[in-house]
Amino acid sequence: MSYRTEFPAFDYTLPTLDGFTDQSWHNDVCPKLVREDGNATITVWCDYADADRRENMGAHRYAVTVAHPDDNPVEISATDEWESVLAVLRAGCWID
Repeated sequence: MSYRTEFPAFDYTLPTLDGFTDQSWHNDVCPKLVREDGNATITVWCDYADADRRENMGAHRYAVTVAHPDDNPVEISATDEWESVLAVLRAGCWID
C-alpha cells in the first residue's frame, strides 16, 4: 500500500520519517505513517493540505496517535504544523 495508490488525488508529497512506514489505506480518512515501537503503535495521520478536502470539517492537517495492545488509539497531538509533529515525536523518543 502507498498513499499514492490509496489516495491518488492527495495534494502533497507525504513526508518521510525514519522508522515509520506508509501504511495508508483507502478506507481511512487520510494517509498515515506508522511505527511499531515495542508494545506501542505510533501513527502520524497526514490530512489534505486543502482544508476543504478533509473529511472531518475543522480537522487539523496532522494528528499523532499512540495505541497499546488491547487499547484504543489515543490522540496525543493535533496540529497544522509539521514542526510540531516532529517535536512530539522527538519528545516521545520515536525519532532523533
